[in-house]
Amino acid sequence: MSYPPLWGRFSRPRPLGADSLPEDLIVGDDVKTTFKRIIKRCLLVSGAISTFASLRQAGVVILRYHSVLENPQDLDDVIGCGIVHSAAVFEQQMQLLSESFVPVTMDDVLDFAKCNKKIPRRAVAVTFDDGFADNATVAAPIMARYGIRGAFYVTTGTISPYQPPWFIALRRAFRCSKRKEIVSPLDGTRFQLDVPQDHRQAFIQSCSHCAVLDLDEQIHWVAQVEKFLEIESYQDKYGLMMTEEQIKGLHFAGHIVGSHTVSHPNVAHISESRINVELEHSKSELERVLGAEIVHFSYPSPILQPHYDERTIRLSREVGYRTAVTCTHGLVYPGDEPLACHRIFVPDNIADFRWSIESALAGFPP
Repeated sequence: MSYPPLWGRFSRPRPLGADSLPEDLIVGDDVKTTFKRIIKRCLLVSGAISTFASLRQAGVVILRYHSVLENPQDLDDVIGCGIVHSAAVFEQQMQLLSESFVPVTMDDVLDFAKCNKKIPRRAVAVTFDDGFADNATVAAPIMARYGIRGAFYVTTGTISPYQPPWFIALRRAFRCSKRKEIVSPLDGTRFQLDVPQDHRQAFIQSCSHCAVLDLDEQIHWVAQVEKFLEIESYQDKYGLMMTEEQIKGLHFAGHIVGSHTVSHPNVAHISESRINVELEHSKSELERVLGAEIVHFSYPSPILQPHYDERTIRLSREVGYRTAVTCTHGLVYPGDEPLACHRIFVPDNIADFRWSIESALAGFPP
């Protein structure tokens, strides 16, 4: 799988034209939502938002993806459509990136943040968290068609045939349980699971507890929750997570492979010794698989905030990482801390996708 140079053919972004207008206004929107859509459309079509961006200091947009599936609804009870993009929409997004923006890599972002390299305006990097198998089987082939190389951050404790991340099993348990009411084993709170707000709060409480446990404790907690919710133990019949061979395939195709810890905890809420274990063991495991140095990292952000801090930045540097991406909204600028790179969340439609990038470049709030 070969790729053209990152810029050259991409150095002059195509201006927005009639074929790249936002989708029609959605019937049934309230007045406020409709008004916002009209304003966004005017700013995009007129080119005003690009003008705003050209007057600002140049920064790099880093996109944050998780999963790309042909039919996301098929795994709604497992992964959840909130972090899954359809393959059709993802292809549209990659095509737009190749035609109207400048695709770059996290190596380029590192040099840019350290003021070692200039990057063309409208630079965008593509990243994936968690290590879902579809990153290799669905997303990467689409990216190859448009000459885009990404960064794929793998949670090493889930490399197939191990179990998917704990939050996948917990989501499935809460989504599939037939119980109407539970009393939390953590604090005695009574939750009505047939009430959406209570259902969400019960799930968040369970995830918040699990986010600070080590791998063995996570497995034990998931088993407890499944039993409590009267759900059979989760068995990965879908092959959700990447295998070692798929990870190697991404690496040899020119993509960056980075670490996303061993067990996907919130590293800002655990002890320093445990942080070191998560950072070092995931790094060394990927280096064993690839026979190459791993220098890129992504902070997991399960429920609790903050998900990184000065301590995690220091420890990441000591372990040998050179970049670390966060879930904090924003761009990367020259002089920024490369171990605390901001990213933007990616909507699952082409109109909002375009707006997310253009508005970020222009300095608009999310």
